[in-house]
Amino acid sequence: MDRVALWQFPDEDLEAWQHFTGNTFTLNEYKTQLAYLAESAEEMGCRIQLVSASVAEIAEELAHRGLDNTTENRARVISELSTKEEGDL
Repeated sequence: MDRVALWQFPDEDLEAWQHFTGNTFTLNEYKTQLAYLAESAEEMGCRIQLVSASVAEIAEELAHRGLDNTTENRARVISELSTKEEGDL
């Protein structure tokens, strides 16, 4: 079964997340999008893994790996972190 990792940042990180990612979603819009993505992936037979991490934690992981802050690199880090949390969800 395929796995989909989704990033769930703390609510208080919204402004930092907007700056970090260049997104302008409100918190409600982000949570709605997250729920939609999870539901869509589950319908396709994927297992969902939520990765709870602050913006600072993701930024630190990118820096540790020597990766630029891009959508692709954030996805890579989130996916890698989800394997560390495998038993948590």
